[in-house]
Amino acid sequence: MALVKQCKTCETTKPISDFAKNPTGIHGVRGTCKECRPKDTRLTIRGRNVKWRYGIELDDFVSMYEDQGGKCAICRIEVDLYAPEDRKANVAHIDHCHTTGKIRALLCHQCNVGIGAFREDTEVLEKAIQYIKDHS
Repeated sequence: MALVKQCKTCETTKPISDFAKNPTGIHGVRGTCKECRPKDTRLTIRGRNVKWRYGIELDDFVSMYEDQGGKCAICRIEVDLYAPEDRKANVAHIDHCHTTGKIRALLCHQCNVGIGAFREDTEVLEKAIQYIKDHS
């Protein structure tokens, strides 16, 4: 006899094969059937993360992304809203001031790390620019 489970969304009893795998779930599957799950779960998860970490809604995050043309605000390389399954995408990072918490823009990974590496200090960044100019 095949295992069945009730979907917590549609409340229909379905075979286990109608549920996505989840190693920590009951019977090793998710609580919601594949049919009821959002079509783009990764974007939904990204929206929850953005809301929790930065206090902005997914719609605002997507608007920022669209306003920037899907590109990093500094280097203008294309960035993605979320990592696809292959995880090789350059995902948009929300740049924010660590002192005030104010959100500035969306950056690629390297630009975001670069600003952090210079401790968001404009004087140090200016010295780095001059250093590059002097030693090129």
